[in-house]
Order: sequence, then C-alpha cells, then structure tokens
Amino acid sequence: MAVTVTPVASAADRRAFVELPFRLYRDDPSWVPPLKAEVHGLINPRENPWFEHGEAQYFLSVRDRSGALRQFGVTALGSDSTRKLYAGFTSVPVERRWITAAIRSLRGG
Repeated sequence: MAVTVTPVASAADRRAFVELPFRLYRDDPSWVPPLKAEVHGLINPRENPWFEHGEAQYFLSVRDRSGALRQFGVTALGSDSTRKLYAGFTSVPVERRWITAAIRSLRGG
C-alpha cells in the first residue's frame, strides 16, 4: 500500500484534515470528538493568535485514496530570535516521507 504525504493547501484539504479522525475513530466508544469549529480555529492563522509568533504546515498521509494519518510541522520564533522546528510524528513507515515534505514546505519550496 503506497502512502502519499501531501500538504494541506486548500479549503477542501483543511476539511479533510479536520474530518479524518471522525472517520477513523467513529466506532471507538472511548473517543470524545472535538468541536469541529474549534479545530478549524486552531489551524487557521486568522483565528489563532499563536500564528503571530510561528507558522505551521499541516499534512495528510493518504493510503489508497483514503486518509490514513495527519501530521503537522510548525516553526516557532524562539526567545533568541531563532526558528525552531517542532513536528508531530505518527507511524514509522510514513515518517521519512513526512520529514522530507515538512522540511521542504517549511523552507518555502
């Protein structure tokens, strides 16, 4: 099963990013779903004041046209004016592709 890591770039991508856990965990009786509006607000630079000091790129890992994982990479301005990369990793098979995509995207290319 091939896994493709793609940046979240459009409104449709953002919807898919937010909706993914709802699909993955819908049958889990222990899962407490977040408010979708709150998740959209957290990842929106116009609504979340954190973005005044950092930037983020979100990614969807897709396996056979179906969302499998979601990841993020953020850079934050440190107190010493340096940029720091923070990343959310998930599964080992995806990490190598994800790291490459995240670094390329956060560097602007």
